[in-house]
Amino acid sequence: MDRFYRQSWIEINLDNIYLNLQGIKSLFPSGVYVMAVIKADAYGHGILPVARFLESKMINYLGVANLDEAVFLRQHGVRSPILVLGQIEPQDIPIAQFYGITITVATMEFAEALRRFVINNSDSNVKVHVKIDTGMHRLGLTLREAEQVILQMFMAGLDLEGIYTHLSSADTDPAFTIEQISSFEGLVKRLRSRQVDFKLVHISNSAGLIYRRRFEGICNMIRPGLAIYGAYPVDELKAMLKLQPALTLKSRVALIRILRKGEGLGYNHSYIADSRRKIAVVPVGYGDGYPRLLSNRGKALIREHFCPIVGKVCMDYLFLDITDIEGVSVGDEVVLIGKQGISEIGVEYLSTCYGSVPYELLCLLGRRLPRVYISRRYRISPEESRLNMHDLRDIRSGIMRGERLGFAGQNLF
Repeated sequence: MDRFYRQSWIEINLDNIYLNLQGIKSLFPSGVYVMAVIKADAYGHGILPVARFLESKMINYLGVANLDEAVFLRQHGVRSPILVLGQIEPQDIPIAQFYGITITVATMEFAEALRRFVINNSDSNVKVHVKIDTGMHRLGLTLREAEQVILQMFMAGLDLEGIYTHLSSADTDPAFTIEQISSFEGLVKRLRSRQVDFKLVHISNSAGLIYRRRFEGICNMIRPGLAIYGAYPVDELKAMLKLQPALTLKSRVALIRILRKGEGLGYNHSYIADSRRKIAVVPVGYGDGYPRLLSNRGKALIREHFCPIVGKVCMDYLFLDITDIEGVSVGDEVVLIGKQGISEIGVEYLSTCYGSVPYELLCLLGRRLPRVYISRRYRISPEESRLNMHDLRDIRSGIMRGERLGFAGQNLF
C-alpha cells in the first residue's frame, strides 16, 4: 500500500471490474462490442487507473463525458478508442482530430460545422457517432430531422462510425423504453435501406441490459457504466447477473466517546442520548463526499456489525453508535461502503437511505480520499493513482506548436 497519512481511504478491486464486464458480455452473443463508460472519474473509481486496466483487457471502446476527460487520457498514454458522449464546441474539432478522439454529433448546427471542417481540411479523419433523441430530450438529433441530417453528413464524406441513443427510463418505465427502442430501430432500418450503415450501433446503458432481447437484433455494441463497477441500477438485473462491487470505503476508529443520558452529539445536537451510549468518532465526512444527508440514518460496519450513524455528518468526521458491540478499540477498521467479512453495505442501500441513486453517491467520493488499487495480475503505480484532471496541460498551445503525438487510437475491431 502506498504511504498516506489519512485514516480513511478507498480500495478499488480492478479484478472485480473485469469480472463484471465478463458477466455482462455473457448475456449477449459472442462478438458483441463493449464500450466501458468511465466518465466522472470512472464513477469515483479513478479514470486513469481504470482506463489503463481496461485497455490491458482489450476493451473495445471507452466512453467519457467531455473532451477534457478524453484529452487527459490521451496525454497519459491511453490509446484505445474514446467516444465523447457529450457535445463539444465546434472550435474544438481540431483538438479531437489531433488526439484521435471520436466525437458525438447531436445537433444540426454541429453537423454543419463538422461538414465545413471536413471540406476545408482535406486530411480530416474525425470519427463520428451520431446521437438520436428518442425521448430523453437532452442531447441528440430529433427523429424528424435525423434522417436528412445523417444523409447530408454521409454524402459529405464524414466518417460515420456509430449511431446511438440513450434510454431515459429503463429503470422505471418499460413501455416507454420499448417505444424508444422501436423508434431507434425504425430509423436505423430506414437508413440502411438507403445504403447508410454504421459499424457500431448502440443503445443500452446498464439499466437497459434487461431489455437485451428487444435490441440485440439491431445493436452490436453495449455501453455499461454503473454495472461494471458492481452496482445495480435496477433490481431486475439481479436475477440475470451477479455483480461484484469494485469499491470499498474504509476508515478507522479515531476516538471513542461516552455520552450520558440527555447529552447531545455533534452540530446542533441533532442526536440526544436516551441512555448511556458509546460513540466511535470516524474521520470521514462530507468533505470526502460522504453525504451529509446520511446524518442520523446511515450505517457502517465495525467487526462485521452494523452501527448506526448518529448526529450530523461533519465535514471531516462522523459518529457511530457502538454501544452494543463488544471490544471496539481505537484503530479498528470501519467499512462505510462495501464488505466486511460476511456483512455488506452496498451503495444501493445507502443511496436509498437519503433518496438518491448509486451513481450520485459513487461520484461524490472526493479525491481527498486516497485510492488503493487491488489486482492479482495488474499493477497501478502510486503516481497513476494520484493523477487527476488537474494535470491537464495547455491543449491548444501544443497544437499551435505543431506537436504530433500519434494518438490515432488502437483498432480493436
